[in-house]
Amino acid sequence: MCRPVRTLLLVLSAVSVATSARNVTISKCCKFDESLSSTENKCLPVVHQPTWTLKVYSPAKQAYLPKDRVPPNWHLKAGVKPDCFRPALLTPHLGTYVPFQNGSLFVVEYNKLVHPGNYCIDYGAVLACLEDQPQSMSLVRVKKCCGSDGIFSETNNTCIHMRDSPYRIDLGPNKTLGTGFPSCSQQEIVFVGKLDEARMQDNGSLWLTKTKTLIPVGNYCLEHVFENAGRAASIMICQEHMAGVIIEKAETHDIRFTIYPIGLALSAVFLAATLAAGAILPASHHVLHWRCQTNHVACLLVGDVLLCITHLSGRMDHTLCILIGEYSNLALI
Repeated sequence: MCRPVRTLLLVLSAVSVATSARNVTISKCCKFDESLSSTENKCLPVVHQPTWTLKVYSPAKQAYLPKDRVPPNWHLKAGVKPDCFRPALLTPHLGTYVPFQNGSLFVVEYNKLVHPGNYCIDYGAVLACLEDQPQSMSLVRVKKCCGSDGIFSETNNTCIHMRDSPYRIDLGPNKTLGTGFPSCSQQEIVFVGKLDEARMQDNGSLWLTKTKTLIPVGNYCLEHVFENAGRAASIMICQEHMAGVIIEKAETHDIRFTIYPIGLALSAVFLAATLAAGAILPASHHVLHWRCQTNHVACLLVGDVLLCITHLSGRMDHTLCILIGEYSNLALI
């Protein structure tokens, strides 16, 4: 799936090479022989040689630098934490963030660019000053998949920009909207229903009534779907977070999907009867019009049969589907 962060990456790609490669001092939250806990703001001694979980983006190269490495222009200053009220703890699983080679840090969930002096980075977590108002830190932050100015297009499988969108998401008191998709190890995200079919808990977790499943606040995002936008937003989660639970796919009730295969089957029957009737009339076999008609009817018969198979199969191999579609088009031309 396309993430809202990609738009920012393209914008910041205009930064010059000199700016991207300039030396910058980055604070490391703990000492080099310590690691910041991924669950609390606490430095813990490391037993084995730790590895960085960095994925630093270079605007000059318009690509990510090699994984698990500190950029050569970064100078780490160990044991320094940002000076702000209750800095936010971010990890690859609790909040998506993208560090840039020039030292800036983009926090997707908060849709905010943080300067080097306002955050510290560690082997597997980040502490960042994100809020101007301390009281807002007490609000539960629920992810809106495409951000404040976006909506999801299921046809294009991506977010599209929609400024001043009329589709709003009301979370109730003590909650606010963030930005971003849930972090999936295999990037498999599925729809599991509408927000009005679920119950949101005080801590932001979501209870899915149909599947009797509780989804933690960081494992889902809410968004309106452009092709099926309505009063309630859709719920999108990682497939891996639904392990052991059968997801009931929404069945279509469109009458067309029932009529199409029936009509194609009836058409194929009568086309076959037309070919049979022509075959038992040998007196007309020498007529050019009969030959053209026979070839035309035969092509229509093959095309209708293939289209009927496609509709009745429901789900088939991607390659086979393309082949059947191509042959159907050739037969119907």
